[in-house]
Amino acid sequence: MREWLCLRRWGRDSSLFCSLDVGALNHDPNFDIIVGRWGECSNPNAKCGVSIQYRLGSEFMIIDADSRPFATGQTLFANALPRAEVVGTELASQAFSVLDAVWLQDSRLEELRVAANQANHGER
Repeated sequence: MREWLCLRRWGRDSSLFCSLDVGALNHDPNFDIIVGRWGECSNPNAKCGVSIQYRLGSEFMIIDADSRPFATGQTLFANALPRAEVVGTELASQAFSVLDAVWLQDSRLEELRVAANQANHGER
């Protein structure tokens, strides 16, 4: 079953969501990050969407957020950014910092971390 997990509301700066098949890692999980100011006075124009895909046993890679399901029909952020507008920018650094913290700390990703470790060591 595919689930959207709201992994962390990162203060006033970002929120991270993960789309993965719980109990059956049969696809590369995607991490969708909404970056920007949150709070009562914020608006969608102050936030954008960035997507990072994890290729199991390989790498994290920024992908086109504008083609991801979280980018359609939502009102939380103004722009879902294509890969070319994110790679090599401060926004990419910010997105990876959020993902790194969640990857290392969130217990709901334990199954994924174990599978990644096994794939990295040829046990998959």
